[in-house]
Amino acid sequence: MEFTLESNAPDHSRIPSSEDLLGVTAIMLSVMYRKQEFFRAGFYVYNYQSEQEEGPAARQAVDIEAVQRNVLTDKPRIFRYEIAWDGLESRSKTGSSPVMTA
Repeated sequence: MEFTLESNAPDHSRIPSSEDLLGVTAIMLSVMYRKQEFFRAGFYVYNYQSEQEEGPAARQAVDIEAVQRNVLTDKPRIFRYEIAWDGLESRSKTGSSPVMTA
């Protein structure tokens, strides 16, 4: 299965520290059916400044227009959960162990 997910960039003014604008973060995608999660995919994201200077001064002076994002789509973390598709069985999320595939 392949799909394209497009979204606006996050509001960087809501991130408390400019040091947290760069580095590693994640995108989590959760899919549910009748309020039961049956699929979750996680992707690591590396945020970096395209023309970044070296040293501690570079971390204080983040140019938001120069921040680039690299989503590691070739290495997703995939989890599948068993759910009651027909709605007759009463399985809870905690009762179903996820199956992780690489």
